[in-house]
Amino acid sequence: MTQQDDATRLVQMFDLLGGEQRETLLAFAEFLIDRNRRPGDAEVGERAAGVSAGVLAQPAFEERPDEETVTAALSRLSRVYHMLDTDALVERASDELLNRDAISNTSQRGLVDELERFFAEHYQRAKLLA
Repeated sequence: MTQQDDATRLVQMFDLLGGEQRETLLAFAEFLIDRNRRPGDAEVGERAAGVSAGVLAQPAFEERPDEETVTAALSRLSRVYHMLDTDALVERASDELLNRDAISNTSQRGLVDELERFFAEHYQRAKLLA
């Protein structure tokens, strides 16, 4: 199995996990990286630093307004996660989250919470693939 195959498999498994399980998996990966660092081991140290710092640019977080609309949240999250293909994410978020609102009557605040999780999860997934 190639490294790319392993990465694809890991992303597929990551997609099956819930939010807390994903955080646990990421924490465990960071633990494994830290455990393998040895003084003078430049290769492992550099790779670990690259993963910890992220190959992708860091999100440019902005404060969330108290009464933010879904449209304003999409605009803000597109700026925050500028390193992602935000056009595709907005389209997918609209399909997955906003259409569901008509059925479930989720509050505006609840939808914004879900959008934030949606974008954050896609950022984490992109970091794994980078």
